[in-house]
Amino acid sequence: MIPKNNSKYAPWLPLEKGMEVRIKTEPKASENAKLKSLCYCDVLYKNNTYAIGLNMSSYRRISANQAFGADTNDWVGNYIKYEGLQPIKTKTGSVNGHIWSPLEKSIDLLEKGQEIPF
Repeated sequence: MIPKNNSKYAPWLPLEKGMEVRIKTEPKASENAKLKSLCYCDVLYKNNTYAIGLNMSSYRRISANQAFGADTNDWVGNYIKYEGLQPIKTKTGSVNGHIWSPLEKSIDLLEKGQEIPF
């Protein structure tokens, strides 16, 4: 969980299975040792900016998609979907973890109030 007093991150996204978010900033590792996810980024959900953490299982799922790739900088602007808590295999068994998957969704450049950049 992201500490509330850490101004480096946007508010934590209240998770709901099936929600789709657009990645707003490059997912990167945190410098805060208390944060346990592999990487964190800001996402856009219902026109609000929130922070999420991605574990290694989510990273593997997302990076395996050609539209995303292994370079997290290339993920910015793409959509991911929250799959809920799912078992993740570990060296000692399995634990439940939050899983995100890539979502191939076209970008509508004609959304309300947006201009097409040329």
